[in-house]
Amino acid sequence: MPQEKRTSAKSGAGQIGRHPVRDLSLRLLFLAAWTMSVLHACSTSSSILPPPSPPVATSTFNRADFERALAGRDLDVLASYSSKDKGSLGANLGNTDREKAARRYEALRQEILLAPASQAALAPDLPALAALLATPEARHFTASERMKLDSVLARYAAIESPTSKYRTDTIDPRISRITKTQLSNAARDPEHKLKALVTALLAGEDDPFLRIKLIHDWIADTITYDVSMLSKNSVTGQDLASVLASRRAVCSGYARLFETMAGLAGFETRTVSGYTKSLGGDFAFNFQNSHAWNMVRIDDLWYFVDTTFDAGAFDSSGGNAQYHKRYSTDYLFPSPFQLRFTHSPDNALYQLSVSPVGRESFKNQALVLPAFFTQGLTLRRMPDASPASFAYLQKTGGLFSLDIEAPEQMLVDASLFDAKGKELEQCTLASHISPTAWRLIFASPTAGKFKARIFASPNNPNSAGSSPRMLASVLQFELEINGAGGASGAVTKSAAPPLPKIYGRYHDPAGELLESPLVGSLVRGSTAHFVYHSKAEYVSIIYDNIFVPLKRVSGESFSIDLKVPATSVIKLGVSEDNVRYNIVLAWDVR
Repeated sequence: MPQEKRTSAKSGAGQIGRHPVRDLSLRLLFLAAWTMSVLHACSTSSSILPPPSPPVATSTFNRADFERALAGRDLDVLASYSSKDKGSLGANLGNTDREKAARRYEALRQEILLAPASQAALAPDLPALAALLATPEARHFTASERMKLDSVLARYAAIESPTSKYRTDTIDPRISRITKTQLSNAARDPEHKLKALVTALLAGEDDPFLRIKLIHDWIADTITYDVSMLSKNSVTGQDLASVLASRRAVCSGYARLFETMAGLAGFETRTVSGYTKSLGGDFAFNFQNSHAWNMVRIDDLWYFVDTTFDAGAFDSSGGNAQYHKRYSTDYLFPSPFQLRFTHSPDNALYQLSVSPVGRESFKNQALVLPAFFTQGLTLRRMPDASPASFAYLQKTGGLFSLDIEAPEQMLVDASLFDAKGKELEQCTLASHISPTAWRLIFASPTAGKFKARIFASPNNPNSAGSSPRMLASVLQFELEINGAGGASGAVTKSAAPPLPKIYGRYHDPAGELLESPLVGSLVRGSTAHFVYHSKAEYVSIIYDNIFVPLKRVSGESFSIDLKVPATSVIKLGVSEDNVRYNIVLAWDVR
C-alpha cells in the first residue's frame, strides 16, 4: 500500500490492444512534440541514421530491373528510382515511372516502418519500437517522424512525469456534487446508471487529465479498502454493484471501477495485473503479493493510475498493520521510471520501457517510494546516482553510511526496525552535512537483519510549540549487520545504544556533523576523542553543570580529548554567546 508517514519527533526540540490503424502518418503527427530527446537506456536507437546511399545508376534504363524493384521490398532501390537526382536510378526514368516508384516506395515505407512504429508506440510495445528504430530501414523515416518517435521513448523514460502539476495531494472539491441518490442508483443498476454519475462528475471539465483526476479522486475518496478480504482464501464481491453498494473493495474492485468509469468518459483504459511491494506495510516481498492497477491513454500516450494505493495505506508501526483511509496523488500519472520500483506487471510491455525490469531484479531492488522523486532526492556515492543501482539487501560489518542529496529546507531522517517491526532507539544518525546533503548512519548493538527506512519532509523546521511535522517514507531496504557485538536477534533492554542521542538542534542549521565518537555509550575513565563540525561560535561538552569547551581546530572544526568523568550522561551543546547553549547530542556513560 502507499507509503507510511512518521513524525519528526526526535528527542528534545526537536486496455492496450488497438484497432487497425487507418491513417498511420496522421496518427504519428498526433504524437506529443516535445524537445527531441533519445532514450539513454537504448544506445542502438539513440541517433538518426544518414540517408541511404542510392544505388549507382546505369547508363541505360533496364525495364526488367525496374519491374523487379517495384515487386520487391528494397527501400533503398525504390528511393533511388523515385529520385531525379543525378546518379540516381530515377534520373533515367520518365515522370510516370518515377511516380510509380515513389508510390511503391511510400506504400512499402508505411508497411515496414510507419505501421509497426505507430502500433508499437500506441500499443505500447516500447522494446519493439526501439528495435525498429535501430534497423537499417529506419533511415527512411523522415526527420520529423524520427523526432516524434524518439520523443515517445524519451517521454516514457523520463524520471519525472510531465503531469506532475496534477499530483497535488488535494481532492478536487467537485466530487462532492455526486449525491447519495446518484451513488445508490449506480449501485442498483451500474450497467445503465453509472454513466449518469460519470457525466455529472465530469460536467464542465474539458482537460482530459483533470477528467481522469476527477474519476481518481471520487474513487479514492468514496471507496475504502476491504480489509476483511485479507483473511479470506478467495476474493469476492468485486463486481461494480457490490463495490458501489458497500463502498469497499480490494485492488481488483478499484481497478474495475476505474476502468469502467474512465471508459464511460471516452478514455481507452486497461487493467494491469501484476505484483507490488509494500502491500500491507510489509517490506518483505514475494510473488504472492498480487495487485491490479490501471493504464489510461491520453493524447496517444499511456499513463498509470492506481486508485487502491491513493485511497489509503497500511501502517505497520509496531509490527501490527492497520489500514488508514488516506487520500494521495502519489500514484496518479507517475512516470514509468518511478512505478518500476513498486509495481511489476505480469506483461513486461506494460512497464512502458525499452528495457523492462525482470522479476528477480524487481525483487532485489530497494523499495523507492514516490515521495523520493517528488521531493527531489538523489543518492550519492552510487554508480549512477540512481536508486535503480541500490539493492534491497545491504550488508555491512559494522556501521552503514548513505549520503542523500536533497533540496534546501528539507528534513531527512532514518529509522531501523527489528524483525517484529519495532523501531530501535539510537540506531540511526542523520547529519545535515551541507544545505543540500545528508549523511545517514545506521548501527545496531546486535548482529542480524533489520529493516531500514528513510523519511523526508519539505517543510521548514518546526518553531517552538508547533506540532511535529509528518515525514514521508521515501526509501526502504533491508540491512544485514554482521559486525555488531552479541548474538543475532532482538535488542535487549540492557544493550548499549549504538549511536548518540540526537536533539532537534542537530538538524538545523546545515553543517552540524559529528565525526567522533560514533557510539552511544562512553566508558568512565576512558579517553573519548570528540571531533565536531559546526557553524556555531562555541561548542562545549556539558555534564553536571560543568562546561568543557572544545578547541577550534580550523574553520568550523572543533576537537577535544576528554577523560570520561564519573557521571551518567555527557551532552554536547553549541552556542553563539557562550552563555545560552542548545544541546545537539548526548552519550550515556557506563
